[in-house]
Amino acid sequence: MAPLFLAIRAFLWPLASLCILLTRMAAGRDDAKRSPFVSRESLAFLMRDSEANGQISAFERAMVGRVLELQLRRASQLMTPLAKVARVSEDDPLPAVLETFRRSRHRVLPLFSADGRHCLGLLHLSDLLRARAKAPVPFDLRRAPVTVRGDVPADELLPYMHVRRTKVLIVTDGAFSMGGDIANLPEICALAQKYGARVMVDDAHGLGVIGEGGRGTASYYGLEDHVDIYMGTFSKSLASLGGYMAASSRVADFVRHSSRPFIFSASIPPANAAAALAALRELEAHPELVTKLQENSLYMRGLLNERNIKMRPSNGDRIPIIPIYTYEPIPTLTIAKELYERGVYVNSSLPPAAAPHECLLRTSLMATHTHALIDEAVGVIADVLRGYDL
Repeated sequence: MAPLFLAIRAFLWPLASLCILLTRMAAGRDDAKRSPFVSRESLAFLMRDSEANGQISAFERAMVGRVLELQLRRASQLMTPLAKVARVSEDDPLPAVLETFRRSRHRVLPLFSADGRHCLGLLHLSDLLRARAKAPVPFDLRRAPVTVRGDVPADELLPYMHVRRTKVLIVTDGAFSMGGDIANLPEICALAQKYGARVMVDDAHGLGVIGEGGRGTASYYGLEDHVDIYMGTFSKSLASLGGYMAASSRVADFVRHSSRPFIFSASIPPANAAAALAALRELEAHPELVTKLQENSLYMRGLLNERNIKMRPSNGDRIPIIPIYTYEPIPTLTIAKELYERGVYVNSSLPPAAAPHECLLRTSLMATHTHALIDEAVGVIADVLRGYDL
């Protein structure tokens, strides 16, 4: 019986492997037909442009080279070589652009400026056709939706969007949750005012922490009238759940009737709404709580510095988010567990919330913490980290 089983397995195993290989080859061929290959020329241009501005590392350069190599190999086997993949210019007439898409058989192509020197982004055929259907004739390609490269600086992107008459909303955190940095709101608002953009601030970690009486980041900079949309959460300083958005009545009405997350979310329970409202009234009545919280933040940072505990650099030394480097995920979780067992609770920040090899432990200070409690907590943190050579 055993020899028969081995003989059957010896026959079927190569047959199954061949079937799997053929299936993968077919899937790869289908994927290649669908893949929006970007030309080697445009990618090389992006690499040179990024290198000139110091925005690409040796590792990234090697990765791009490897991607080009693999794409060229696959393309030479399955479709038009990459060197022949067309590109479109913002000055090309719509019929010529559509014909280029048809010839290339791609649904995404790089869009270059009229002089051919700058890659403005990736033009999607579906977006182009959708915009064409809504636009009057003649159609201006400059107004077509474009997916912009993520490394384009704002002071380069906004002038281009302004020329295209594109409506721009700049969205930023007020106080950033991982490192406690405070957004450079004056520069953001200045760019928005110069190019006719609007500004939205997510102040989840700024409300109740900075600004006059804890009014947030815009108040901290004196720019309350320069922010178009405020949003935040009830789950931080207001000790409840849910969130809020504050804007003009026109914007608020638009969001009420157009925002899918809002439309398809259940209302928060009345008890939570009441708790958030009570916390807000407490904050208004006792602005000294904000001052005490900031003092606690400064005090704990000073103690950690005295013990040579490495923290992530931040411009928000009064923000109660104090990030302590623990670098790798497993030690981070182990340290957090050990701290908890010794009476100190901290938040673990792991990838993708933190960069690889830059895991963090984050504190959550309160205005009601006393200096004695902070002294005790820092002593425990220093003792535990010492056991991990941190």
